[in-house]
Amino acid sequence: PTRARGLLLVSATELAAFRGDLASNRPAGDLGAVGVWVRECLAIGQQLADDELVFAAHGLLGLVREFGLHMEGLPTPSIEDELETARRIGHTWGECRALEGLARRALRAGDLGTASARLNEAVRLARATGDTWSLAMALNELGDVERPRGAHPRAGALYEESLGLFAELGLGDQPTLVHNLGYVALAAGDRAGAAARFTQALVQFRHLGEERGMAECLMGFGAVAAAGGRAADAARLFGAGEGALEALGTELWPANRPDVERWLSWARNSLGAAAFARGRAEGRLLPLEQATALALGRGAAGVAVPRPARQEAPRLTPREREVAQLAAQGRTNREIAEALVIIEKTAANHLQHVLDKLDLRSRTQLAARAAEFGLAPPGT
Repeated sequence: PTRARGLLLVSATELAAFRGDLASNRPAGDLGAVGVWVRECLAIGQQLADDELVFAAHGLLGLVREFGLHMEGLPTPSIEDELETARRIGHTWGECRALEGLARRALRAGDLGTASARLNEAVRLARATGDTWSLAMALNELGDVERPRGAHPRAGALYEESLGLFAELGLGDQPTLVHNLGYVALAAGDRAGAAARFTQALVQFRHLGEERGMAECLMGFGAVAAAGGRAADAARLFGAGEGALEALGTELWPANRPDVERWLSWARNSLGAAAFARGRAEGRLLPLEQATALALGRGAAGVAVPRPARQEAPRLTPREREVAQLAAQGRTNREIAEALVIIEKTAANHLQHVLDKLDLRSRTQLAARAAEFGLAPPGT
């Protein structure tokens, strides 16, 4: 093992996890290989007694764990430990990452003061060291602190500065930042500008194959529809975004929640609770790609979003249906195999055939849409 190999593994992990959406700092890409690569990087760092490689591996572990990927048998250093290590070894880039991690934790807890303080520390450090990338990252996240405070103009200035810095680095428009500016435009009463931003971001996320970002954009389109007085469209778009986020095993980003809740509440009050709930449920039935096409084709232009047509699910064999029903209940391949008296590999093969036939990517999506495909247990 060489140090160069360890650094290559760090870069490969970042590219796989973020899919080019550098500004989000939220893993959303191919996480399957991440565990293998991080394990190898950590082993190399420990074997070479290389503090920087060990620190990088720990940082990546902390980041993917923060967003839901758990890996057994690997250390779980706290963000505070990572910050202390970064300062001890003089790793200012890692110090900025740890400060951002502490800020995100505070943002999720609603502690905007602590989040702001940590990010301002990162901004000062990045400016002092000439670290343009870290500065761009911290400014974007500071904007995410200002929006929940209702300070959209201040947030917009931070996002624009961050966007400019990424452009200076040759990284182009980052879709997360473009998406964020959609909410800034909407708060200023510029519905057309907001729709344009959400459209640009959705197209970019779609190109990257970044489904979390696509789902977040659908929520933005729901807000635009509500602001335009299209409450029925808003209900379906909000439902589509919520359903996609749930299927991905994630949730609405905290900075977006106040904006979304404001316009969701307006649409519910305008349409009536029962009608809004029906529209929201209809939206949840839309596959992400279909909802995306509707938003790009009609939602942004102000044309009514049609109700989803119910289509017959692809035919499953009796055995595939049994496997699908058990998987939708959260059973593992081993548990499915034991229940059906088959070998584990056969259960895994049947499940993959089910996912392929239903055009799904994960067990989470299968569970979320089980009722749509007639796979939910009776009474659910």
